[in-house]
Amino acid sequence: MLMSLSAFVCALILFAALPAYAYGTGLKESTDSHHTLQIYGNANGDDTIDMRDVTYIKLVIFGKKPETDLCDANYDGRVSMLDVVQTKLIIVGKEGKLTFMDSADRVVTIDIPPKTVILNTDAGELFKAVGADTDLVVGVSKYMIDDWKFPVLGTKENVGSGFGPDYEKIIALDPDIVIGYRRWPGVEELEE
Repeated sequence: MLMSLSAFVCALILFAALPAYAYGTGLKESTDSHHTLQIYGNANGDDTIDMRDVTYIKLVIFGKKPETDLCDANYDGRVSMLDVVQTKLIIVGKEGKLTFMDSADRVVTIDIPPKTVILNTDAGELFKAVGADTDLVVGVSKYMIDDWKFPVLGTKENVGSGFGPDYEKIIALDPDIVIGYRRWPGVEELEE
């Protein structure tokens, strides 16, 4: 059974945050938990977005709960019923955009479903393991090309590797997300 793309993106973001936590750098926290899923809409700061987040946002609006950074699901600078609607859309997999904190501690908003380039072979294995839809993967690491472990992803465009990306190919593919390693290539290097 294929997992919905938004659920996969949530799992991937959580997976991507683990190395940062292991290195001790951590992600910017919006709640007391060190294991917070860093997706706007995860209002109560646990590891999933569900109806408890909808309830939490409503309680924030009514002044009964403290506001967290992640309450602002549509990332417009204020907590309102529009955030309740956005969180419900995330839950049912119908959101048009998703805002999250990336591994470089930046707030990023992407269109859903996102066109993706995978430079991190571990992320490629995660794509495969959870049965994620690979139709929107437009490029992969050279180490995934023609590899028996990646029968579908290995047929995508070769965009170099995490240690030596082919920037021209990546730019030509115009991805919404580039999934790399925590340190290679560096965020600044990719942004150039």
